Amino acid sequence: MAVLRCTDPFAFTDRKTGVERVVRAGDLVDDKDPLVKGREQWFETVEANVHRVTERRLGRPRGSKNKPKAEVPAAVVAEAEAEG
Repeated sequence: MAVLRCTDPFAFTDRKTGVERVVRAGDLVDDKDPLVKGREQWFETVEANVHRVTERRLGRPRGSKNKPKAEVPAAVVAEAEAEG
């Protein structure tokens, strides 16, 4: 099973059900979905890019944890400013 992303929007009527379907650019579908058959040129696989996109959206490498920054006590800041 592969996941495909639509690259160009299109609409069609399903022959079996008679229901019109609209597929937008960026929509994800299974490669076994009947709407893909005969329209393969409008889809690209996304499995190879899933890891990279996830890291970019999270803004951190996979496996690292967001640790809150330790606050510096005001007394330490004042002392540093007085010395500097």
